[in-house]
Amino acid sequence: QAGVDALEIAPVAPDDRLMRFVEGRGLRLGTLVAPATVNWYQTVNDVADYRQLLSGELRSTIARKMRSITKLGNVSFRIVSSAAGLDQAIEHYFEVYAHSWKASEPFPDFIRNLMRAAASAGWLRLGLLMQGEQPIAAQLWLVRDGTAHIYKLAYDGRCAQLSPGTLLTWHMVENAITHDGVFRFDYLTGNDAYKKDWMTQSRVLHKVTFANWRRPFGALVILRTVLAGSKRQ
Repeated sequence: QAGVDALEIAPVAPDDRLMRFVEGRGLRLGTLVAPATVNWYQTVNDVADYRQLLSGELRSTIARKMRSITKLGNVSFRIVSSAAGLDQAIEHYFEVYAHSWKASEPFPDFIRNLMRAAASAGWLRLGLLMQGEQPIAAQLWLVRDGTAHIYKLAYDGRCAQLSPGTLLTWHMVENAITHDGVFRFDYLTGNDAYKKDWMTQSRVLHKVTFANWRRPFGALVILRTVLAGSKRQ
C-alpha cells in the first residue's frame, strides 16, 4: 500500500510459510530478512533417551538434589491441567514469581486468562513444586500435538540451594513423555544460557521486513536493516 512505510514480522521460523513465500519470489528491493532470535528445542524418543542427552553434571545434579529435597519431607510435585484446582494453582504461580529473580508479570491478567483458556483446550500443564503448602517453583507449559512449549518458569530465590527449578523441569519432562506422549520440547524464543543445559538442538528465527522504499521512513528502515547485517537482493 502506498500509505504504508514498513511492516516487520518476527520471529519467523525457517520452515514458516512466510519464509517460503519470500524465498519463492526472491528477496526483492524492500523485502529484507534478518536474524531475530534463537529457538532451542529437543526431539526425543523416550525418557531414557532424553536422560542420555543431558550432561553428566546435570544428571548428577538432578539425582543429588532429588535425594536432598526428599529428605526434607512434605515435598510434592503437582501438574494442573484442567479447571480443577486451577484458581489456587494460578495464585501459587504468582506467589513463586513474586519471590523469584524475575520482575513482576507486566500483564498478569493475560497470563491468568491464558492458563484458563489452555486448561479448557486441554493444553495446560501448570507445574508446581510444593514444600508443604508453600510453592517453591512454578512452570507454565503448553502441550499440543506431541510438543511441549515451555513458556514461563520461576523458582523461589530463597530456596535456590535446593535447585527447585531444575527438579521441577525434570519432573515435567518425565510426565510429558510418559503421560502426554511428547516427542519434542520447545523453549520458544531466546538464547538464554540455561536452555543449552536441556536442549541440544537450535535454529535461528528471523525478522521479515517489508518496507516501502518510496517513503522516507520505509527507506530508513531498509538502510537500517541492511547496515545491521540483513541479506537482500
